[in-house]
Amino acid sequence: YFECLHENAFFLEDANQARKDWKKAYENGVIDSSWALAVSYNKSGETDTANSWMDIAVAANNPIGKFMKSARAYADKDYKTSLEIAKSLIGEDISDYPSDTQRGVTIEKWILAIYDITKDEVGRKKFLEECATNNVYCIGTLSRAYLGEDDVKAKIWAEKGVALNN
Repeated sequence: YFECLHENAFFLEDANQARKDWKKAYENGVIDSSWALAVSYNKSGETDTANSWMDIAVAANNPIGKFMKSARAYADKDYKTSLEIAKSLIGEDISDYPSDTQRGVTIEKWILAIYDITKDEVGRKKFLEECATNNVYCIGTLSRAYLGEDDVKAKIWAEKGVALNN
């Protein structure tokens, strides 16, 4: 039911009808519709209403809502909060996040973007080393990070990636 409403809203671009449908879905227990409402209101510049729906999604422990809250903190240049929220999302699926600029985003890429903006290379490498224990993306990124700086470590991480068929 929610997927149907989700597609209707984004393909038909009828925000008023979509919001009515999402509110009805929310009232009928489809908690995920709260982040869809947050995205819709945010897209139209109604940030107070968007933030209210985002908070509802976060309170329901919804990963998209949490990702939105991290993105809001990032936009407000509160990188510490953004990073803290983002790290709590490791292992969560945020691929449904409907944004033209965030297509294909993973939480690992998002966390690395925060480290890049803060220029915290020590934190970035520490995160990559922790993440690389079970994440192919982090293994490859860590290998590239060491390339030219410590080629032995770069080779070790590259070989781990190859062993995982990356």
